[in-house]
Amino acid sequence: MNTEQITISETKENSQIRWMFYIELAVLIALVFVRNVLKAEIPVLVFLALTAIIALLGTKEEIVTLGICCIPLSATFQYKYTLLICILVYSFKYPKDIKLSQHIFPLLCMMVWEFVHALAYDFTLNEYFRSFSEMIFCTFLMLCTYKKYNYGKICRILAVCTICLLFMLLINLLKEVNYDFQRLFSGYYRLGVEAGRENYDIGYNANALGYMCLLSIAGLLQLVVAKQQRLGDYALMALLLFFGILTKSRSFLLSGAVLLLMFIWCWKPNVSGRIKNFFLVAVIVTAVIIVLLIFMP
Repeated sequence: MNTEQITISETKENSQIRWMFYIELAVLIALVFVRNVLKAEIPVLVFLALTAIIALLGTKEEIVTLGICCIPLSATFQYKYTLLICILVYSFKYPKDIKLSQHIFPLLCMMVWEFVHALAYDFTLNEYFRSFSEMIFCTFLMLCTYKKYNYGKICRILAVCTICLLFMLLINLLKEVNYDFQRLFSGYYRLGVEAGRENYDIGYNANALGYMCLLSIAGLLQLVVAKQQRLGDYALMALLLFFGILTKSRSFLLSGAVLLLMFIWCWKPNVSGRIKNFFLVAVIVTAVIIVLLIFMP
């Protein structure tokens, strides 16, 4: 993302995500909570119908935001279909925004190759398109000529959705330890994996959760680089860092060190070059120590 785009003034239709969209998204997250924490039987079709309604009633920005926010919720319901729903609804409502370009050729080549390869096996078109849904959505965004999204709000909503998912996992984990919070730091328990069992009915292992934390943190750090951050953004990053530590994922620590290094490299605070170089050296040394800890016998 070009950080300069974050400050773009947009049209009235898309400059703000309406409160109705927040309510609709909150209902979606609440249903995920009821299904995956309270263990209530909610058919997948309910989630797909809700996401279809959100997309049909949404603006350009809201449809794109819905697709992006399905990333942290991907392990809780059939989000692949939601991505395809977003593409179809956007194309139906705003066909003039879609322009074919060279970005589509890599995806077409992969899809053709996979189709030819799949002819030797039993497969369905349903599974075929589901396997490419993420790449189709990313390619679709590159084909959209409209780019004046409020990236700040999208990054914040993504972070909030990620934190909501992590809280659900934390509740499920606390159930396993009889709500003894101190036992979470005993070295035996971790978010995503506990006693050899994975997922807690939400399909994420510890490394995947760490990745989701870093993805959300990276979006918020871009707001800091663009000097568009708010006080609440630091609170969101602190929560994401806390949950990332609870995963006890070495990949999270190593990738986090690299992310911090990149942030310091791009950041232009009002500090002297000596202080900035000190932070750079500190991050590099930390990364080297983590690598040694990972590969030492």
